[in-house]
Amino acid sequence: MNPYLVAVMTAVLLGVVIFPWMATLRRLGPAELFMFIGTAYVITGAVQYLLASQHNKLTMGAVGLGVLTAVTYTAAITSINYIFGYQNINVPVATAITASYPAVTAAVSFLVLKQNLTPREMFFLFLTVVGVVGLGLSAKPQQ
Repeated sequence: MNPYLVAVMTAVLLGVVIFPWMATLRRLGPAELFMFIGTAYVITGAVQYLLASQHNKLTMGAVGLGVLTAVTYTAAITSINYIFGYQNINVPVATAITASYPAVTAAVSFLVLKQNLTPREMFFLFLTVVGVVGLGLSAKPQQ
C-alpha cells in the first residue's frame, strides 16, 4: 500500500477519533476510557512485535526509554481526558492548542538530539502551528 495513502488514512482516523473519544469519556469516565486505549495499545504492540521480521534485543536502555515513553503517553492521555471532560469545552480551540505539538517536538529534537531544522522545515513547522492555532481561534464556541 502506498505510504502517502496510509498517511492520509491516519490523518482521517486521528481527526475522527476525537468525537467518539469525547462521547465515550462522558459516558464511561477517564479511567475506563484509558483502560480501553491502553489495552488496544498493548494488543497492537504485541501483534506488531510478533509479526516483525527481526526482533530487537531488549536492553536496559531500551526498556528505560520504553518506560519513559509510557509515562509521557499516560500523562498526555490524562491531560486530554481532563480537557475533554468539560461539558462546555470549545473542541476546535482545545484541539488546535494540542495540535501545536510539532513545535514542541522540534524544540526537544533541537535540545536533546542537537538536530537543526533547515529554513524550509522551519517555515513549514511555523505554517503548521499557525494554521492549527488559527483554525482553533477562528472557531465559534459551543453553545
